[in-house]
Amino acid sequence: MKNIFEKIIEIQKGGKEAVLCTIVNTKGSTPRKVGAKMIVFENGKIFGTIGGGDLEKNVIKNLRHLGTICAFEINTNESDNYLHNIGSSFSDYCLQNGVYLRALGNTVYIMPPYCVTKKELKKVYSTVVAFLQSIITKD
Repeated sequence: MKNIFEKIIEIQKGGKEAVLCTIVNTKGSTPRKVGAKMIVFENGKIFGTIGGGDLEKNVIKNLRHLGTICAFEINTNESDNYLHNIGSSFSDYCLQNGVYLRALGNTVYIMPPYCVTKKELKKVYSTVVAFLQSIITKD
């Protein structure tokens, strides 16, 4: 079986599009630790895991990115639209955790400024992951 780095090289050589997801922070007991990696392909297939399956397979969909810009839909098993109420829950959660992000319905866009620091990005990403994990816990 290929490791994640061999897979990245294969993707680059093949000119394919994919997103590399990395755990940057954890809190409490988690199935995977900081540094765990997963690749998400355009067709939604994955290589590796960042959390045992639920987060990457059931909670998000239509993941896309370019550099530090990232967007995805929160899978609610309802119709996707900009008026979905999970967006306000997401925004409230982020604000309570010191991050200002607003979702457009169930669509989350992360577009940090060019001058963002590594520490600030880590805070944003870990807050988004914590929100998604809280959805799994509620189900």
